[in-house]
Amino acid sequence: MEIFPISYAIIEIIWKEVSRIKPPVPFIQSKRSFVLVLGLLALFIVLFIRYPGPDPWIDVWMRSIGLPLYSRPETESGLQYSGILAAVLLIFLFTNFTLAFSRHRFILFFVIIILIAQTPGWLTTGYQRLFASGVYALKLDPQQVRCSYAYLKDNYEGNCSLQMTNHSSQPVTVDAVLERPSYTRHPLSTRPITLSGLVLQPRTLNSFNATFTLPATGAEGDNGNINGFVITLSDGSNSRSWK
Repeated sequence: MEIFPISYAIIEIIWKEVSRIKPPVPFIQSKRSFVLVLGLLALFIVLFIRYPGPDPWIDVWMRSIGLPLYSRPETESGLQYSGILAAVLLIFLFTNFTLAFSRHRFILFFVIIILIAQTPGWLTTGYQRLFASGVYALKLDPQQVRCSYAYLKDNYEGNCSLQMTNHSSQPVTVDAVLERPSYTRHPLSTRPITLSGLVLQPRTLNSFNATFTLPATGAEGDNGNINGFVITLSDGSNSRSWK
């Protein structure tokens, strides 16, 4: 007859102990901050897409509303205002990131960094492979374009090495124009280098070593190497620039 009172007492003790156990903290501890993180991450990715022009969309947007990109716009140097704006957005993103998640922050931090760095390029490549054609399907890294030259008989004789990827399913023929900014004060700064008839095979990286000849005027140097070009590619119908 005493079994039931004893059982009831045991159940009551167990219940009290269980009640003291705190429920686990949810992985997403702030839905508002989580939504802000997703929104800011998407905004950040979109603002740093570089297509079809050479500038990220954040620069294009600032220029479209009349805001300067640099504190010294004539030489595109000094403080970069778009970079400052991006830093503010990044701080706001990671502030909400720490509030949104209760654990695994270290892993998620690196995931977000990878997404910010790589996703704009992934989106551009995906669009080029699926929809783009002609010059709009091409990928070029202007920092990898280099030219060497020599002063021979009142002319500059040289060659330029460049690599381009054609993401489309059709061959593309382009003319390339390489220009150095005039403020760099290089002997070739006022002379565009034109490389004609470059044929890019589909779905592959194409390498070229094209020659050029430019007339020399005034006091000229002997020979050397040069990079840092603004590069314009034209397929006869459309053109794009990289810098």
